Amino acid sequence: MQLLGTTLHLSKSGLLTVRAKNPPTIGSMAFIRGRDPIGTIIDVFGPISAPYASIKLRYGLDASQYQNAEVWWEERRFRKGRRHYAKRHF
Repeated sequence: MQLLGTTLHLSKSGLLTVRAKNPPTIGSMAFIRGRDPIGTIIDVFGPISAPYASIKLRYGLDASQYQNAEVWWEERRFRKGRRHYAKRHF
């Protein structure tokens, strides 16, 4: 798990904006206070020297409690294995 940065504000569309110290991978999970997941990183934007990240919060979380909080991120790992596809019968 790596430190993402500190939260700045909540946008009108409901995304939490974080000033990133090291740029994360889009699609990674965002955590706060240990391993409490708060959402998914959906965008990284801004200059290369000081990037920002947008986090889509999980359903039911109140963004006001995350003001000036440290956010951590971890790359999402996908399981390897067989994919089950539904068979269509016509």
